[in-house]
Amino acid sequence: MVKSLTQDDVNFLKKELVPDIVKQTVSVVKKVVPEVVKTVIPQVNKLLLDQDKRVQKHLNAQTIRLIGQNVELEQKFEKFVTDSHSKIFDKIDPVLKEVKASQEARSLIEERVEALENIHQEGDHSLPTSN
Repeated sequence: MVKSLTQDDVNFLKKELVPDIVKQTVSVVKKVVPEVVKTVIPQVNKLLLDQDKRVQKHLNAQTIRLIGQNVELEQKFEKFVTDSHSKIFDKIDPVLKEVKASQEARSLIEERVEALENIHQEGDHSLPTSN
């Protein structure tokens, strides 16, 4: 048969046992916590430092890989620019040669027209006839 606690039992426990248990718990905590701190904090610091070293090593490897990719992309870009530059000038060169030839021909034609205008100042190109 189970007997329930009476109010007197509860009051006794509160008055006698609870303060004693609290005192013992506080005493144990005061003794244990500094020991735990002394032991655990250095271990946690060591774990964090080791993890930091691993992360730093990974970041360094990642940085080296990204620098390599950057150099590769720069080389591809430079090749693209050089090839594009060559293609553009390969297409422009014949046009420029035609323009230059046209300018030279125009200059010759202008000189010829001026010479003819000097010869025929009245715009008459017929030969004089003798009577």
